[in-house]
Amino acid sequence: MRKIIFPIIVLFSLLSIIPVFADNNNLVQNFGFEQGYLDKWNKQAYTTTDGVTEFFIDDTVSHSGSKSACIINYSPNHSRFNQEIKVKGNSYYKLSCWVKTENVGSDYTGANITVEDILSISKHIQGTNDWQYIELYGRTKKNQKSFVLSLALGSYGNVNTGKVWFDDVVVEKIDKVPSNVEVANLYAEDTPTNTDNLPRSKNISFMIPYSILFFVVAILLIVLAKKEILKLKPGYEKAFLGTALLIGLVVRLIYAAKIEGFSVDIGCFKAWSMAASGTNGISTFYTRGMFCDYPPFYILVLALVGWISNLFNLTSNPDAHLIMIKLPAIIADVVTAYLIYKLAVKKFNSTASCILSILYIFNPAVFLNSTLWGQVDSFFTMILLFGLILILEGKLTYATILFTIAVLMKPQGIIFLPVIGYELIIDLIKTKKLKNIGLSALFAAITTAVIVIPFSPGQAPDWIINLYINTAEGYKYASMNAYNLFSLLGANAKPDSETLFILSYYSWGMLFIVLTSLFTGFLYFSNYIKHKQSAQNIAPIAMLVQMTGVFVLSTRMHERYLFPAMAFALLCYIFYKDIGYLLIFGGVSATVFVNTYDVLVRMFLTEYPYIPADDTVLFIGSLVNVIVLLFLCIVSIQTVVRKKTIPLDLK
Repeated sequence: MRKIIFPIIVLFSLLSIIPVFADNNNLVQNFGFEQGYLDKWNKQAYTTTDGVTEFFIDDTVSHSGSKSACIINYSPNHSRFNQEIKVKGNSYYKLSCWVKTENVGSDYTGANITVEDILSISKHIQGTNDWQYIELYGRTKKNQKSFVLSLALGSYGNVNTGKVWFDDVVVEKIDKVPSNVEVANLYAEDTPTNTDNLPRSKNISFMIPYSILFFVVAILLIVLAKKEILKLKPGYEKAFLGTALLIGLVVRLIYAAKIEGFSVDIGCFKAWSMAASGTNGISTFYTRGMFCDYPPFYILVLALVGWISNLFNLTSNPDAHLIMIKLPAIIADVVTAYLIYKLAVKKFNSTASCILSILYIFNPAVFLNSTLWGQVDSFFTMILLFGLILILEGKLTYATILFTIAVLMKPQGIIFLPVIGYELIIDLIKTKKLKNIGLSALFAAITTAVIVIPFSPGQAPDWIINLYINTAEGYKYASMNAYNLFSLLGANAKPDSETLFILSYYSWGMLFIVLTSLFTGFLYFSNYIKHKQSAQNIAPIAMLVQMTGVFVLSTRMHERYLFPAMAFALLCYIFYKDIGYLLIFGGVSATVFVNTYDVLVRMFLTEYPYIPADDTVLFIGSLVNVIVLLFLCIVSIQTVVRKKTIPLDLK
């Protein structure tokens, strides 16, 4: 009997460990989701608005075992389960899983397995299908230590709807790949640099020589004006300025039609303008299930753009329609340049004032943003500039209206609320009256109501708050291509939930926002305590500090967000005539241009605009911006607290 029992025990023991050996080569943890929760997996989605996508463990559907991971995209989205996989460099890997689909759209990328930050995907499954096996073969690069595995519905630039299940996920190292399969690079590849083969609508290589020429001419103009060699004849100032602004406008209109722009942004703006300008377009805009992460104010602008486009049938002419989409930002470029002249002419002669206006209207970073990319940062900057002018004129309550509009156009407007807040506190200390604070609160509430209420039918009372929260939650990265501190530390495109020393990147970012605002407050109160009623208004410096400080030190920053700092730096120079602010203007103009140019070219070359975290230009640009911020802190303390400047008066 013992002779029989012993072999049976051994046999069952061997059978019991077969699954262990079978999965020993699988690098995926919780590969079958049998634990009943998403341990080791995290959820990612392009759109994080409530009700768009649902992630969960389904214990009623499985390929093996009793559970699977499920994604439901109720509205178009790129959604995925991600897990970091530890790998070896210069090695081959096979990624595979089983997938089941239900009503997945047939026009865009379906269910697939891939790796984050690459364009290659497995065979993707659309429609309604029972369990199917999908796989992707790939190689790692030298010294690569990990990649992020992605079980996705949709892909970059290809959002989709439907329901998908994933099960039995495997990543295994293999010695060689079958001869009949394509091998993907399981890492973010360096973007091709040769733009010669790009179509004319995407080729912006001319901006490199133009930007070099701009900086050379800018320095030359400043030197000639300083030495009083360059002078406009009396009475010719307005004609010269008008000609310069007209040239700036005409060139923009020409290139707005020639260059197609950043496809994702242009596509959104076109869709939003058509939707908002249609019947009941405003009242149903945010409830029709269309992706939109912009607050209401610019949707009103796009509604006007759409209405004009429909009125004159411009949508049938692609070039004309593209110009219309870019037109608000282009107009804002010209208006901002004119405002700079009007402010400068109060402090400088007409020649110097025209030069400062030219430094803005022909600035390559400004031209690139509005005309080539098709973004609206210049429109946002124009609103802030009008608000700043009202502050300088002592009209705080009216300035609050503009600052409220800025917040209702872009969430980044919140960055500047400490400025209006400190202005109101200083006003209270000076006047001992709450009148301006009360009126400002009233005007802000009225402005918000006027802009938000038309979009509110059928919405929950807190819908606008949720819009801001979901917009912020949609980009939960330490940096999104921004030349800032976190990119300098190698954290570009890294989730901001990851830890840096003792805190998460997100916590560090929030801490630095608070410290930036406190530094701005230090400047305000130091200025008032030292000079009392005669204290000079420091709002331009405060705006520049807030913008630069938050961009350089906070998380979730995109490459374009530093844009307003260029105008604020020029205004600081106009009001304080310190060469430091002119140097800051030059530094910021250079980094904003290179940063946005890099991302736009990557988009044109590969349709994938993300900069690798180890990119050399990213590191250098980030280092420059950190130095610019430190220099700004020194110059602002010298200007405001110590009342010392290094003057550069262009007369």
